[in-house]
Amino acid sequence: MVEARVQEPPHPVPAGAPHAVVQLPAGLRTDRPLDLVVFLHGWSGCARVLVRSGSVACARGRPPRTGWGLAEHHAAAQTPTVLIVPQLAFLQRTGDPGGFREPNAFRSFLEELLRGPLAAPLGGPRSVDDVGSVTLVAHSAGYETAGALIRAGGVDVDHVVLLDALYDDGARFGRWLLAGADRRLVSLVTSRGEPRRHTRALEAFIRARAGQAAVATVSAEELAPTIASHRMTTAESPHPHGEAPRRHLTAVLDALFPAIR
Repeated sequence: MVEARVQEPPHPVPAGAPHAVVQLPAGLRTDRPLDLVVFLHGWSGCARVLVRSGSVACARGRPPRTGWGLAEHHAAAQTPTVLIVPQLAFLQRTGDPGGFREPNAFRSFLEELLRGPLAAPLGGPRSVDDVGSVTLVAHSAGYETAGALIRAGGVDVDHVVLLDALYDDGARFGRWLLAGADRRLVSLVTSRGEPRRHTRALEAFIRARAGQAAVATVSAEELAPTIASHRMTTAESPHPHGEAPRRHLTAVLDALFPAIR
């Protein structure tokens, strides 16, 4: 696990808190292109708490919280992917993308991580040119940052996963999806709320432009085998909103990437 600080973070954080927490999988081939999975949290997020398990303090002097354990769920997929959790608005009730709204800011953020804090575990400095794919996984209000990154991040995004995370006009994600034949969009929704309604509208948007077969609407159990064969896959999660990342991250990554065996 690497806790990194950078010169140009998307949001300010207090002293003693990282700008990003990164997990590299066991068995990662550092001589091959890197597949990055970038988790974008929603309101009141803390990167340490999201990634780690047990009792976790977001920064020095802060009371501990119960960790979400995303590192464990990422590792369970056994995929050759690097999990990056940027610290967005630190413990604030906002989905504001902050500095990630600026053109090419995401690219600069990744470059700094790859050339600096991640250089040692990757066997030397790397760059965005060494990246094979980028997957954005947004939970809740993290969709706002995902929208900013596909629009102006300066990095080609291959997959977008929305975990109960579409709270307004989904056409921006639809336009992104249709601009690349190999791109994949996954949207999981709970039984109530705005993400369900906006996801249904996005399904219609995609079907009207790419045909009925471009979208698959399945149960959560059928999600993994469906993702690879459809441009957009949607499913209803039987779990509460806050449980979506822990319940579905492993299955989604397993479907998007070949596992390390």
